[in-house]
Amino acid sequence: RSGSLSRAGPRFQAEVAGEWRDYSDQHQSVLREASNAGQTTASLQGSSADYEVSFWTMEQRDLESGLSVPIRVVQGAAADVQSQQRGQLRSFFSDVQATQSKSQQAPQCGCGPWNLFGALF
Repeated sequence: RSGSLSRAGPRFQAEVAGEWRDYSDQHQSVLREASNAGQTTASLQGSSADYEVSFWTMEQRDLESGLSVPIRVVQGAAADVQSQQRGQLRSFFSDVQATQSKSQQAPQCGCGPWNLFGALF
């Protein structure tokens, strides 16, 4: 559903059944506000489920079922760039997590970047 708000500047979309679809104007506002405030997630209430949107993984997760779908921010040709960036970000965090789990030198104090990345997964 596209309204005047979703057409003004960048807009968020979710991939549903193989198609990229704009969020409603209300959800656009929630996502923009959270993103602009530097939050890593935003909560959305749909008609049939509650969702959490992660700006780190660029995914929307159904809180009841746990199923996730990709999201993106688009404005013109930005759609392809956003898709590439999402894949690169996932790869980076997978590498960090793999390195963290293999490392025997991680501090036991719960401090440093090991704690930060552990909290994200």
